[in-house]
Amino acid sequence: MKLCPACNGFLDLARPCPECGEMAQDGGTVEDFYGPYSSFEDDATVFVPLSRQRAKNFCLHLVYCPACGWDERVTVEQVSG
Repeated sequence: MKLCPACNGFLDLARPCPECGEMAQDGGTVEDFYGPYSSFEDDATVFVPLSRQRAKNFCLHLVYCPACGWDERVTVEQVSG
């Protein structure tokens, strides 16, 4: 079984925001952030099809800054658990 270290609390994706310097946070998986209708979003929003991420044993997380709105998608490799 493969597990995502970020989803399971073994990896902290929080980091200083490159735009404003405040602390950016892990918003969880992109799928959880956008909800069940994310498949209807355009490619620029979703970035990488989630089915392709899962097939390659990766988990796609959204890291965002609540202060200025900056965000990025971070691919986290799943590990055996």
